[in-house]
Amino acid sequence: MNSPVYNPRRKPGRFRIGDRVRITRGFTGAEAVILEDHGNLGPLKQRVYTVRVKMDGMEEFIIDYPEDEMVPSPNEESGSDAAAKTRD
Repeated sequence: MNSPVYNPRRKPGRFRIGDRVRITRGFTGAEAVILEDHGNLGPLKQRVYTVRVKMDGMEEFIIDYPEDEMVPSPNEESGSDAAAKTRD
C-alpha cells in the first residue's frame, strides 16, 4: 500500500531541526532556531520551516518561514566546520 505521506524522492532541506539561523527578510537579522521542517509547502514548492525567533527587546515567538529567507547563523557555521575537522 502506498502511503500518501511517504515520498521516496523527497530531498532533505538545507536546515535540520535544532539548527540556528538568521532571518534575512521581515525580521532582518533576528536569530532563530529550526523547530520543524514542513517540506515543500510554500509558493512555487518552497521549503517551509517553523522557527522560534528571538529579537532584542521582544518576547520569543514561533512563526513559519521559507528556506530562502534564512541563512545559517555565523555561530552555527563555525561549529559545524569544527565538528567536521574533528571527525577527519
